[in-house]
Amino acid sequence: MSIEPGEATDQTEEKLEPMTQQGEAAPESFTERQSTRRNGTALACVGCLSAVVLGVLAAILLFAIDSKSGRLPEPLRLGEIAQCSLQLTELAGALNRYHVKNDSYPRKLDDLYPDFLTSSSIMFCPSDAARKGSTSYKYTQPKADAPLSTIAITCLWHTSSSIKITLDARLDSEVERRYENALQPALKDKPGEDK
Repeated sequence: MSIEPGEATDQTEEKLEPMTQQGEAAPESFTERQSTRRNGTALACVGCLSAVVLGVLAAILLFAIDSKSGRLPEPLRLGEIAQCSLQLTELAGALNRYHVKNDSYPRKLDDLYPDFLTSSSIMFCPSDAARKGSTSYKYTQPKADAPLSTIAITCLWHTSSSIKITLDARLDSEVERRYENALQPALKDKPGEDK
């Protein structure tokens, strides 16, 4: 059977129906099922999005309830903590260079600049905006024969309304972090005292 151009046959004009996996024509509701699937997917996306928004709002509410003043707590500035750790490592290295040259540690951190530090700004914590005095850090002069695990420099500038982070620099240039919960009240009575 040959088909002439322009000649229509029943086979070419009939609509192509969606097929099932077995090769049979799909029921009439095939397009309806696809539409229902799209609507269901959209509804699931909206549900997930609303769950995320509610979770964020709940977290904000918990922070507000957790703070003493009822306001949101001030966030910790993690970049400043990392920069402070690097500066403490550099200060500990300068202490060691001073010790090698002088057989003792300096009486104060000011004695490290300019011979053992490249910049005096290293002696100030990035969180200390006021920069009063000669340094932001608490320095305890170690004995000349102190072990390398001795803590010599401490930074107390990293505090928010809910947490306090103390950075301690040891003579071996290691920096330790201590975390304290700032929301817990301090003990008023000393151990062993009678009330």
